[in-house]
Amino acid sequence: MELTTSPPPPMPTTSTDLAGLRLPSSIDRTLLTPFFVHIRFTHFRIFVNKIYRIHKVFKQCNQEMVSMELDEIDRKILRILQENATTPYSEISKEVGISKATVHKRVRRMREEGIIRWTRVIVDPAAVGKKLKAFVGISTAPGSCPRVIDELKKKPEVLEIHEMAGEHDILLKVVVENTDQLNVLLHEIDRIDGVTGSRTCVVLKTEKETTVISL
Repeated sequence: MELTTSPPPPMPTTSTDLAGLRLPSSIDRTLLTPFFVHIRFTHFRIFVNKIYRIHKVFKQCNQEMVSMELDEIDRKILRILQENATTPYSEISKEVGISKATVHKRVRRMREEGIIRWTRVIVDPAAVGKKLKAFVGISTAPGSCPRVIDELKKKPEVLEIHEMAGEHDILLKVVVENTDQLNVLLHEIDRIDGVTGSRTCVVLKTEKETTVISL
């Protein structure tokens, strides 16, 4: 008996499309072009949006630095007030070596220029039952970051909101009583229109936390 064999069916030839993928030649590349163009355009918009936000932050910092020229006397006053914001002007004047009226004038100028932003009492969160601290990184859809931030500002558990350049668009510092409250807060954040994802890091122990800036 004579056996005949047939060659295996030929493998489909491939060609390289716009995205560098290997696809069968039988596929009409013109049908896929809009898909890849959409992906590339979306990534480009996200990239441009991040660059614009970085540029805006640096521009704002440069504008603020123009008016914030401090001499050594200003720095001495700030060092004292950072350690104890209730220090009397009379005591500051003796330590710095200027009159009480001059201290008052300089402090008022630094308040007006935004160098001294506010005077507040700092409460220990754990002492009032807020024993759980966490940082939450939030990713947002292109163009939705300002709207998301406006919603986050309404939440009392959120102590800090930072617009970021990097893996996440927004970074939050939150304090709550326990993990149940944290879970509720995270679900509320995820439901905000424009939020596409989040990542939470729970603080186990704080080794240093200060508002004092080295001058």
